Amino acid sequence: MGAGNISRVHFDSMDELGDAVDVVGVADPVEEARLKAADRFDCPTFQDSKHMFDNVEPEAVFVLIPPFARGETEIEAAKRGLHIFVEKPVALNMETANEISAAIDATDVVSSVGYQLRYSNLTRQAEQFTSSAATAMASGFWASVFPQLDWWGGSSEVGRTNGRAGNTRV
Repeated sequence: MGAGNISRVHFDSMDELGDAVDVVGVADPVEEARLKAADRFDCPTFQDSKHMFDNVEPEAVFVLIPPFARGETEIEAAKRGLHIFVEKPVALNMETANEISAAIDATDVVSSVGYQLRYSNLTRQAEQFTSSAATAMASGFWASVFPQLDWWGGSSEVGRTNGRAGNTRV
């Protein structure tokens, strides 16, 4: 669910997995994003997740939608027994996060929250290094620009604090 800016990173990862991943459908309310995904994956597209779930049979769903749109897709996916990968943040408030969590807990689905670079080769190398050495402290950073998206402007929509998107990785 979602074929916008962040989806490109995940779509590239899916491409790298080759035949291990079969994209059976993409949902996005923006027609241009849907058409790009359809060209890339040769799959049907839908305006929303419910229509996608009703018309294709995915085993899992990638939730790559803006934070203000979270909740409905994840809860519906869990009810249908679909495994869930959701891009951070899970929700803008604890009420929505708890509703999503309860829906997942009521099923046997596997869920995961994506943090940038969690599964990168660099992260694996750092884990290997720190597991074989006495490490007092490790520090790193990654710098990037914020995407130029209409909805990215306010904390009520994206969950930003003091105008910055924050993330902590351990």
